[in-house]
Amino acid sequence: MDNQHNQPEDKIEAGDINIAEKSKFFKWLDNFWYHYKWTLLIAVFFIVVLVVGLVQLFSKTESDATVMYAGPYQLSNDEINAIRNDLTSLLPYDFNGDEKKYITFIEYAVFSEDEIESSNEIYTDENGEYVDMVSPMYNSSKYREYLSYTSTGECSIYFVSEYLYENLKNEERLVPISEVLGDTGEYTVADGGYGIRLGDTDLYKYFTSLQILPADTVVCLMRPYVWGESSNEEKYEFASSFFKELAEFKINE
Repeated sequence: MDNQHNQPEDKIEAGDINIAEKSKFFKWLDNFWYHYKWTLLIAVFFIVVLVVGLVQLFSKTESDATVMYAGPYQLSNDEINAIRNDLTSLLPYDFNGDEKKYITFIEYAVFSEDEIESSNEIYTDENGEYVDMVSPMYNSSKYREYLSYTSTGECSIYFVSEYLYENLKNEERLVPISEVLGDTGEYTVADGGYGIRLGDTDLYKYFTSLQILPADTVVCLMRPYVWGESSNEEKYEFASSFFKELAEFKINE
């Protein structure tokens, strides 16, 4: 009976050795963590940032063309995506050869003084006082961002308000519509002849995504710049052909 209840000595020793080995490992781990935890955490942080950056870099779709809207309307992300998708469908071809048609769509909510005044006289509070919807300070900031972007030469196709169109026209930044489209009899050309009125195009009538923009928005083509994408002759020619596709789009009846 006694032999049945006695545990073999070698098993007891093996268990003791196993516990001792685990104890040494955890002591080493505890010591390592105590001395190097911040080094380890910082290293892990930079590894995660690097991996995320690489994933975004290799998963990013390269743009075939760029279109910009600037005017008295703040677009939501959903509205931007809808416009991007519709305009992308009209790209002449896959410019960069990655088997994906894709455009970059930039937007700046920029108001003239009159547009700020009109926007701030629409809604009233419970006391009947007008609620400011557009901050002049914020608008000035967005306008500076817009001006800065126009000097990069990264975009050639602009959808702009009449106010911004006049500025671009006076600065001689735009290509005459007659040079791009030839006979302009079919188009409602903006004052001065450097753009077409969006609201009168089939493009505006067909794509509901564009109908959130003011009908008096002017679609125009910038002159090539000394740097940026527009300084590349091949890219600029593609942007010009894309502009023609937008301007000459017709609804099939």
